[in-house]
Amino acid sequence: MRVVLPYVEGMLNHRVIPAIRRQHYEPIMWEINPEDPHHYRNLLGSWFEAISVLGDLAIVEHDVESRTGFLHTFEECPEPYCFHAYHFAQSFDDSGLDYAPLGHTRFRATIQAELTSLIESERWRTTPHYGDLDGIIGHHLGELGIGPHRHEGDVIHHHKYDD
Repeated sequence: MRVVLPYVEGMLNHRVIPAIRRQHYEPIMWEINPEDPHHYRNLLGSWFEAISVLGDLAIVEHDVESRTGFLHTFEECPEPYCFHAYHFAQSFDDSGLDYAPLGHTRFRATIQAELTSLIESERWRTTPHYGDLDGIIGHHLGELGIGPHRHEGDVIHHHKYDD
């Protein structure tokens, strides 16, 4: 399993990389251009196209601190699409989301066909904003019978929300 860390310059929380390394993974850094609303989507799409060659993909975003052992649970789990929840402006359970937020998510290479159909879809190609990606991914996979598997325990979300 490869751990990818998408980040925006100046927004990488200082606790994210050490938390990944403590679990014996070396993150693959993806600098995201905040001026290009499709940059993150295009990087994900490239990985999804090549996932059968590159291997299983875990995403840990720049403001999400993985807890000890959480990445190992992704390796051990046979489910194709997994995540750990985290607190937004409210708890995940109170958010009403029916898909996995991308902040701490894993995709198995075994669902390459489904991921390929995702990146070929109109929804994917016309997504207006990177913040919509997790919902587009979750709903597309859900329509194909692949629901997100939530792992126990929440990761730490260092995002600051305006009141």
